[in-house]
Amino acid sequence: MKILVMKYFQLFCLCFFFLSGLAQQQSFKKISGETFPIDKKLYEGSGLAQWNGRLLAHNDSGDNNLYELDTVSGLLTNNFQVRNTQNTDWEDIAQDSLYFYIGDIGNNSGSRSILRILRVDKKSLFEKVLPIVDTISFAWPQTEESGIARQINFDCEAFITFGDSLYLFTKEYKTKRCTRLFSIPNKPGSYTARYRNILNTRMLITGATYHVNRKQLVLCGYNLWLQPFLLLFSNVAGSDFFSMPYTKYKLRLPFRQIEGVATFDGIRHYLISEEFKFLFFHRRPALHIVDINKN
Repeated sequence: MKILVMKYFQLFCLCFFFLSGLAQQQSFKKISGETFPIDKKLYEGSGLAQWNGRLLAHNDSGDNNLYELDTVSGLLTNNFQVRNTQNTDWEDIAQDSLYFYIGDIGNNSGSRSILRILRVDKKSLFEKVLPIVDTISFAWPQTEESGIARQINFDCEAFITFGDSLYLFTKEYKTKRCTRLFSIPNKPGSYTARYRNILNTRMLITGATYHVNRKQLVLCGYNLWLQPFLLLFSNVAGSDFFSMPYTKYKLRLPFRQIEGVATFDGIRHYLISEEFKFLFFHRRPALHIVDINKN
């Protein structure tokens, strides 16, 4: 989402499909949250990750830093440059015990046929030496649409790590309001993504996080009116993330372009929204905190 005009084009396109699709869900809830303005250095915050008490965020493009945010106030407390890398369209960040995975996977125009995920060694990054970075490249497979197989260069802004794989959730707005689930190995190399499943979400999926101990997947995003939501999948059986009904949370944070989600305990969730300007309407970049156990 580097081009502002493209953002508005996406929203207007969604209007044509407002009555299409019906997402299956277990329940629907409304929850409130706290909001903290964040430093303008994160004007286009696009991904969040939690690790060892740290909350890290990155911008969408043109900036190869990871920024550490205070989990209480949202203040920027540190930054770690992922040197010798280029931020073309960083959309999300995931992590395991050894690595951060930064998804250079944004593709609003559909012009990128090869996407990449940077695997960043945590130890070298936090020691502020030259980070050890590997690349995982992938392409989308042919996809069957209306009985016809064709190549679709999906836009994608959300992914997680699970086991020995990365799981990617597409962001679709032109013909469907759904997300398709694909997987690739989490090792450096070049791959063709493997299709796994599809879910009719009636929203744009822009971020994801997985809590291992709770076996809980959370997706974040918003609808055509910039109304943000969370989708929570509990007690997930292995990597079959869409096998069970889910809970949809409507966040009382209207007109926010929520782009990333992270959690330490699976209950209290951190969300990042980027700066948004349209005519006389302006939203500053912000960090939001929501507790799924509260109304």
